[in-house]
Amino acid sequence: MDIGDSILSEHTIQLRRRFATKEEAITAAGEILVREGYVLPAYIDSMQERERAVSVYIGNDVAIPHGVGGSEALIKKTGLSVITVPEGVSFGEDKIARLIVGIAAVGNEHLPLLTNLAIICCDMANVERLVATASAQEVIDILSASVM
Repeated sequence: MDIGDSILSEHTIQLRRRFATKEEAITAAGEILVREGYVLPAYIDSMQERERAVSVYIGNDVAIPHGVGGSEALIKKTGLSVITVPEGVSFGEDKIARLIVGIAAVGNEHLPLLTNLAIICCDMANVERLVATASAQEVIDILSASVM
């Protein structure tokens, strides 16, 4: 599954946000998914539960909040939310996230999405471009790049 218009749009991207806590950042990522019809509101609680169980911080200044196993019934359709946090938000000691990518996926659709995100975000130059941009379209262009 490619990252494209059906799962990522300018409506699901927020640039240059600030958060005091990781919980605020996760909630914001989830609220976008709710607003755009990808998930039910209870999915946000599942995203918070996931972070409490195992950090969603993946390195390279990136966190990918998502729900815990068993939250599949709360997902209406596959979608992403993207938030840039240039000043960063702490996800724990030495874990500062400047790019938050909320994910909700039906079935196994999360696997290729996570693979693409990991490949794109393992290159710090891509992360820097994403965090620095003032253009939601540029975020879409970078994350929609074919990597496989």
